[in-house]
Formats: sequence, structure tokens, C-alpha cells
Amino acid sequence: MAEQEQKHTMTLGLDELQAIVAAAVKEAVAASQGNNASIAEALKDARKPYVDPKTIANDKSARRSMIAAKKQEKERTEFYQEKVCPHTMGSSPNSARSLPDSSFAIHVLDTGEVIGVCTNCQKTISSLNQNDLRWFAIKGGNIRSSAGTRFFSDPLKAQRARLSLDQKELILDELTGELKEDDATPEPVSAE
Repeated sequence: MAEQEQKHTMTLGLDELQAIVAAAVKEAVAASQGNNASIAEALKDARKPYVDPKTIANDKSARRSMIAAKKQEKERTEFYQEKVCPHTMGSSPNSARSLPDSSFAIHVLDTGEVIGVCTNCQKTISSLNQNDLRWFAIKGGNIRSSAGTRFFSDPLKAQRARLSLDQKELILDELTGELKEDDATPEPVSAE
């Protein structure tokens, strides 16, 4: 005997059919909005150029080696300025003769601070730094130059403004050390 297919029939009312269609449309719209957001995000990512991870690693390595080389160069320059260069005229290897005169070119800034730059090693000295004052006492062969005159309400603040942070700390330590020494002297006591 041939098997007969059984057909199941279901009857739906108009309200039930509308509810089913509304639910299906709602799900489709929600899925579409999620897809739209992911498509928009994918388009944003597609605009970004591809950067190979090896390139990023290579750039980081080059940056590290450049920083190390600059640090080493700074240390060499400071060593040469502090330990090797005598800061006297004619001490450059290109000089034909040497003189005992100072090789610092002295300049008065418009803030009133006096600075000097060694013509051999480019070491900069300042009248604000107690350690540099000995260089100003040596006769130099360069004529002092000046930038003009301006008046500041706080000249020391204007002079410190050009310094780097470590130079500011050094000078402030020197100034506070002087202040502490001044504070340490006892004031005369009146006899009463």
C-alpha cells in the first residue's frame, strides 16, 4: 500500500498573522542595524593603511638605538667640555698657536644675565651658576656683546626662564644653600 502523505493544516486569524509578520520584521530590522554598525566599523578599518608588525618593531628598535646614541653623544660632549677642553684661546686642534686667554665669548642678555660660550667646545657658562664664575675672572680675547636693555618686574625669574629643568634645580639649590647659610648667622641679641 502506498503511504499517504499526511498534511497538517493550520488556520491562523488575521491578528495572529500580523503579530508573526511584525515579529519577523522586527527581528530583520534589528539584525540589519547590527550588520550596518559592523559594516560601518569595517569601512573605517578599511581606510586605515596596513602597517606590518615587523615595521613597527623595526621602528621601535631604531628609536631605542637613536635615543641611546644621542645619550652617548651627550655624555661624550659633556666629558669633553668638562675634562678635556681647557677653554683657552688656541686650544683647538686647528689653531696655529695657543694663548692663556679665555676662549669664552661673553654676552650680556637683555635680562641682565651674563653668559659665555666656549669657541672650542660650545660649553655655555652663566653668571647665575656659582661654579662658572671662575671662568669670568680669566681675561678673554673676545669683546663682550650685549642684547640691549629691557626692564623686568622680576629679573631673576626672567633669567631662570631660559634654563632647562636640571639647570634650574642646580641654581635653586645654590640659592637656597646661600639662604640657609644667611639664616644660620645669629642675630645680635639686645641686652635687657
